[in-house]
Amino acid sequence: MEGKRESWCGLVVRQDGISVCLLCGTEDQQVRLFQNSAEEYQALVKWLEAEGCSHVALRPDYDTWEQVHATLKERFQVKVIYKQQTGGAGEGGDHKACCRWLANLLKSGRLERSDQVEPVGDRFAHSDEDALGGQPGKKPEHSGQEKD
Repeated sequence: MEGKRESWCGLVVRQDGISVCLLCGTEDQQVRLFQNSAEEYQALVKWLEAEGCSHVALRPDYDTWEQVHATLKERFQVKVIYKQQTGGAGEGGDHKACCRWLANLLKSGRLERSDQVEPVGDRFAHSDEDALGGQPGKKPEHSGQEKD
């Protein structure tokens, strides 16, 4: 019986399709493009399962990402990584480089240690600075906070 091969998947959901990079073992890398349709989402799932993938990092650059996410999370552990969190990786149209970068983050274990939060509806997690309109160094006032 053959042992399960380790693989990691990074993907970017775009308007013109889904760029996918699958890293298998130590050296093997596959990059594919899937279209935005239910049939293609199922083809993606079958391919990832056949390659022994269990973890996926997904960057949502287009509104069909929720359908892709719903399809994938039934069979894989999925981390959603927003454009703001990628520090510009994949900007300028290089989506192959971005999905490769995401797969490498999974492989290295750096995503397991990071504080990734999925949105609730259209809301993202924000810092205190965001809540205060970008005023660095200022802390929000809370009802239970003592005033000077």
